This record gives sequence, C-alpha cells and structure tokens, in this order.
Amino acid sequence: MNAPPSYVVNAVARASPGFWGAWQSAVGAAYRSAGGFSVTSWWRSPEYNEQVGGADGSQHLLGVAFDAQARDLNRLEASLRGAGFRTIRYATHVHAQPWPAGVASPLLRSLGWS
Repeated sequence: MNAPPSYVVNAVARASPGFWGAWQSAVGAAYRSAGGFSVTSWWRSPEYNEQVGGADGSQHLLGVAFDAQARDLNRLEASLRGAGFRTIRYATHVHAQPWPAGVASPLLRSLGWS
C-alpha cells in the first residue's frame, strides 16, 4: 500500500483547498466508528491501476480512494458512509471514495492522466 506522492497531494490541495484536513478527519471518524480497519489499497500509479483492472478515472490515482477490510464489513461500510464516503461493497472489502464517479477526471487530466 502506497501513500500518494507529494505532487499528487499538492495537486489535490490546489484544486480543493482544505480537502486533506477534511479527508483525514473523515477517515479518522470512520475508523473509530468501525472499531478499526485495515487499508489494503490506497494510492495507485496509472500503471498499477491498469494492472489490477482499476477503473479509468479511479480516485485511487489521486490517493483519495482506498479499499479497507474489517471483521464486520456491514459496520465498516456504515461507518464509511456515515463519515461521508461513497462506498462499493465487495465480498472481502469495502471501497471508499469521497466524490461521485467522474469528478476526478479534470484533475487527472491536469496531471497528464485520463
């Protein structure tokens, strides 16, 4: 699992001032509410995103989406939604992202990714 590189963090911060503080608060609130969780996927390079079959325009490319596991996936998903994340439930984990699909596309294009 990789944290996003500084140029990606800075691009998100320029596009959405205050985003990272709000994101960290939301992740912390979800973590406490869920009784803890493990992050299994966070930032992805475009190459790695393609290798794992990630969506075009994935918010993983900006380091704002993540996949998490916990003993109780129902509680995890409810906690993430309660903290403001949009979620996709899978058999073994929950994907969480802050924005609706497609919102990240302009920022990804500004980084030379689409």
